[in-house]
Amino acid sequence: MITEKRIGVLHPGEMGVSVAAAARNSGFDVLWASDRRSEATRRRAASHGLRDAGTVERLAEECPIIVGVCPPDAADAVADAVLDAGFRGVYVDANAIRPERSVAMAERMAAQGVRFVDGGIVGEPAWRTGTTWLHLSGEAAEEVADCFAAGPIRTTILGDTIGRASALKMCFAANTKGATALLAGVLATADRLGVRKALEVQWDAWKPGYAAQAADRVRGAAPKAWRFAGEMDEIAATFRAAGMPDGFHAAAGEVYSRLAGYKDVETAPELADVLATLGADDEPGPQVSESGEPFHIRPAGRGDIGDLLRLIRGLAEYEKLAHAVEATEDAIERTLFGPRPAAEALLAFHGNDAVGMAIFFPTYSTFLAQPGLYLEDLFVVPGWRGHGLGRRLLARVASIAVERGCGRFEWAVLDWNTPAIDFYRKKGARVLDEWKLCRVTGRALRELAERAA
Repeated sequence: MITEKRIGVLHPGEMGVSVAAAARNSGFDVLWASDRRSEATRRRAASHGLRDAGTVERLAEECPIIVGVCPPDAADAVADAVLDAGFRGVYVDANAIRPERSVAMAERMAAQGVRFVDGGIVGEPAWRTGTTWLHLSGEAAEEVADCFAAGPIRTTILGDTIGRASALKMCFAANTKGATALLAGVLATADRLGVRKALEVQWDAWKPGYAAQAADRVRGAAPKAWRFAGEMDEIAATFRAAGMPDGFHAAAGEVYSRLAGYKDVETAPELADVLATLGADDEPGPQVSESGEPFHIRPAGRGDIGDLLRLIRGLAEYEKLAHAVEATEDAIERTLFGPRPAAEALLAFHGNDAVGMAIFFPTYSTFLAQPGLYLEDLFVVPGWRGHGLGRRLLARVASIAVERGCGRFEWAVLDWNTPAIDFYRKKGARVLDEWKLCRVTGRALRELAERAA
């Protein structure tokens, strides 16, 4: 039983800060960790009275309960950071992830003495009663529900079985956000075929006011599309695990991926701009292969080390550098999943097969005084190119950079790799011919380090 009325929230975005405010409304001291968070997140947390613990390690020391509220791509990384910080309390994953990920997360937590609660948030940010529900499942669900007893967020307990709250969230969003993606695709297709106005007239004849409602839903979803893309991938995987067709939501994820550039704009874009953005992609590619298997992207975990090494070797062969690969599974585990990860990785899957990867790490710009992200490698297995996976991986890392308040997202490309250069330029990248990469490795690196003495 929790007796200390302190709770930590990672990370207080638009939804997370409303969850934190609901806990404060119920008499809890709410902490967060500002380390590596954007200035916008810092201002948001301060304006709602959240106490800054500075680091996840300090948060883990002070709080008996920690709630993770973040985009689905980051859910495992956030949970693992809490574990690595030595946390031993109650951890609530309140992210839009599929039930299988919740179960796997619970197992990792239990192995280190952490009690896990599966959470699923349905609705808008919780500022008014009757707009937001937090569904909970797990043995400690009632203790978590007590943190929000005063509202305005409403809690429901779905029993002790981990995965039920996530399953409910997936099914609810499959309808609401999936239907909005479908409307966006219908309107964009009608616009491209020259029948949008006629379609809107027919809609209103069928149901008065429906055309305006559809337009408002599509426009309103655009600023949040960067987050919805990953959620659709999770829903597609949930459907597949349940033995249901999942191609619809894989395609919905592609619709939202194309709108990711509207992230957090203050005013919803005009419908014409949204439809133009949807139709402007020069590399649409199917999100379901000819065999019917969907594509999806998720963060790499310890269980993916073999796939990562295979893809790294595949990249080296493509770049004619197979002789330079020194990576091993042990080295990957130590450097990507150890106590201080040097980088992060995303994997693109065709069904259960990893067919692409993106590896990236944080940087810093002194001129901007802002963090950045550097894309070390982006690779799609040659046989799986032409499906838009490279574009989706690039966009997903870009969305992570925006979420973390980065001022730059950059990478290097070999000067002979004309297809890659053309691809990046089409995506808005500027190739900097005036900069030359400097590199020190091996013996030269050790000799340079010795001069520090």
